[in-house]
Amino acid sequence: MKLNKKMQVYLKYAVVVLALMISGVFYCLHSNTDSEEQLSDSYDTFSENQMENVQNYETQENKSKIYVYICGQICEPGVKECTQGTRLYQLIELAGGATDIADLNRLNLADVLKDGQKIYVPQIGEAAAQDISGSMECDKININEADLGQLMTLPGIGETRAADIIAYRTKQGRFEDIEDIKNVPGIKDAAYLKIKEMICV
Repeated sequence: MKLNKKMQVYLKYAVVVLALMISGVFYCLHSNTDSEEQLSDSYDTFSENQMENVQNYETQENKSKIYVYICGQICEPGVKECTQGTRLYQLIELAGGATDIADLNRLNLADVLKDGQKIYVPQIGEAAAQDISGSMECDKININEADLGQLMTLPGIGETRAADIIAYRTKQGRFEDIEDIKNVPGIKDAAYLKIKEMICV
């Protein structure tokens, strides 16, 4: 059957419209697929970031915890879990408070605690002992707490050696006994004998 010109024009328009409609359907399907993939990628990225933030928070939380041993005239002696920056008076409260015969005047209640520290709460009238590591005050230079200037007041200890003492205790931890100071490079028996009566831990 032969189509007249008018019918031929309509047929061409119909073919063009149909082609446009088919193209539109394929475009929509492709766009939906891309959107789903992008949404999936975004979700995966969000999940990974969220998990990383949780892990970072847990790591920071663990790092902020310290453990301190408190004993002596205290109601609940033992190892206590604290946070960095905790002061001695807060630890005593955490340990149930001091006993009625505790001599708190010999302690620096404002001391900032360190991980692994031992705190001994003395009894009223009790003599100070050098083998007690912690906050019992003495009239000597505490080599665990003294700053650069205080250490330099010791005979034979100049600025360099005082800095070595601070660097050693920062890296290795607190001195458990005054004789441990001989582990610091440059402090041998002769130097130790000059200062041993002037230091405590």
